[in-house]
Amino acid sequence: MRNLKCQKIQPIDQIIYLATTLAKVNRIWKSKNYPLTLYFKVLLNTMQITPKPPGRKKSFFRSYLSLILLFIPAVLFGILLFLYGHHLKVKVSSHFPYLNWQFYAIAVFGTIATIGGVLDWKYHRNPLNMKIPKKERDAEALALGAGGIPMFLLMWFAMLSPNPANFLIPILVVLIYTVVGISYDEFVFHIKRCGKLENRYHRMLVFGNGLAWMCWFHFIYCA
Repeated sequence: MRNLKCQKIQPIDQIIYLATTLAKVNRIWKSKNYPLTLYFKVLLNTMQITPKPPGRKKSFFRSYLSLILLFIPAVLFGILLFLYGHHLKVKVSSHFPYLNWQFYAIAVFGTIATIGGVLDWKYHRNPLNMKIPKKERDAEALALGAGGIPMFLLMWFAMLSPNPANFLIPILVVLIYTVVGISYDEFVFHIKRCGKLENRYHRMLVFGNGLAWMCWFHFIYCA
């Protein structure tokens, strides 16, 4: 009874399920001679539990959400760099090395982070077969979506702005949130379950993105 998951189903299905369960409980109670109080307790719990509908599967978007969020910053960075290559702050020249060294460092560390993220996403499906808590998946999605994407947009606007100091406080606020989200994911979930291989993928993802962000921050505020 405790393993049944609460889900919303059609009333007729619920009635059929409750009737079947009550019949089973009644047979067990008569054969085992359980106390009457226990019988009514089981009946009460049965009325509050409904079964999980058969054949219910996760949506495609839900299954690939973390992977989609992983590629958004890299793809956006390449597209926006191509569109705004003429901007004075970006300074794409016609001669080698074409861009400041920070952009090449961002490409290297970002590639390492993306490879680590893809390998980690693939590892969650094979051999783990997605046997990870829903809270862990949500924590990863929040760190990538609510932290990484706003950070990317703030950094891009700061890079093109004539006064990037106006974006410094929002960037630091989002940075704190992102670090807290990543730390929560690492120390609440990963430290209990992950082995050496999965931890290596996490380090590639976290430190790769961190170093890429530091190079971008250096270009905006220090170069």
